[in-house]
Amino acid sequence: MTTNDIASLMDHTRLGDRRALAKVISVLENINTSAGDRDYIIDKLFAKDTNARFIGISGTPGVGKSTLIQAYGKFLVEKGRKVAVLAVDPSSPVGGGSILGDKTRMAEIAVHENVFVRPSPSMGFLGGLTAQTYLTQLLCAYAGYEHILVETVGVGQSEVEAAEIVDLFIVLCLPNSGDELQGIKKGILEIADIVAINKADGELLSAAERAKMELENAFQITRSMGVKEKDFITLSAAKNKGIDKLHETIESRYHARAGDLKSKRLNQKKAWFRKELESRLMKILRQKKSYQKFMQTPIADVSKTQTIQSFVDQYAKKLINSDS
Repeated sequence: MTTNDIASLMDHTRLGDRRALAKVISVLENINTSAGDRDYIIDKLFAKDTNARFIGISGTPGVGKSTLIQAYGKFLVEKGRKVAVLAVDPSSPVGGGSILGDKTRMAEIAVHENVFVRPSPSMGFLGGLTAQTYLTQLLCAYAGYEHILVETVGVGQSEVEAAEIVDLFIVLCLPNSGDELQGIKKGILEIADIVAINKADGELLSAAERAKMELENAFQITRSMGVKEKDFITLSAAKNKGIDKLHETIESRYHARAGDLKSKRLNQKKAWFRKELESRLMKILRQKKSYQKFMQTPIADVSKTQTIQSFVDQYAKKLINSDS
């Protein structure tokens, strides 16, 4: 693909062409894309600030992330907003592929002219995202989408990176989750802005209220540790209950943080830059013959007389200073 082709795609993306947007995302995700083409896209995205809203949504498998996103996306569309959904699916450790079923699960809104749904494989990238999620959400904003909803792979400490690139991070929990709720509580209290107990209807309504109370109590214990303020709500995405309350909470958060959004966006860019730098440095190191030779060395021969830490430190210095 020539530079002119990339420029043309970016022009069409700017005008709201969904096919062009999808093609540019594919260019970013393609590991064979030239550095020049990639940098051209990045320069375009970084040239102008955006007022689009970047909202991350996470939760354990089966908690109803896709159902919530469809319900909230429909709510926003009915208000005349343009919505982009970036859904990250886990990749196979064998073939690297993903089912990418989120677009099917969100079929009701995926066909709407003001909605763009993009499922992408994580390809082994940690943090609940793909390597290009940050740039992709900027690209959606570039295309005129006002709300970009980022659905991550799962929940836990690895989701910290996801929270770093969005404005608000929503974590979904299930009622009656018992030990599972205890296991993820620390991660929730550290990274979430909004904690939503889903499936709060019928027989599970009282359990959802109880789970909400337990999480609020746990948060009160950690407040003195510098954990950021958060909201706790209950809702039922499948029954379309509580979606208006979720929207009200999100709007209230944006209003309260209006003066901090610029610094938040700068921190998002820094977080992306750090990961991009690490990725490019690793790519350079992997091309070194000394690195390739070392990776073929049997593990038993790696360190015979040194501690692993001292060996790694010495080898890293040698690798960095080598010419090949």
